[in-house]
Amino acid sequence: MVQTRGPISTRMLKSGIDPYRYLAWLLRRLPLAQTVDDYNALLLRKMFIDLR
Repeated sequence: MVQTRGPISTRMLKSGIDPYRYLAWLLRRLPLAQTVDDYNALLLRKMFIDLR
């Protein structure tokens, strides 16, 4: 049986973040990341404000 909601998506939903919007946001910005700081900025905990 495939689990559709893992711990990350559950935390996202509880925080008011749409998992699809986060994934779309991440996939748009991931190709632009070049440094460690750029990749760190893509972490879920860093972007709650943009996705609420």
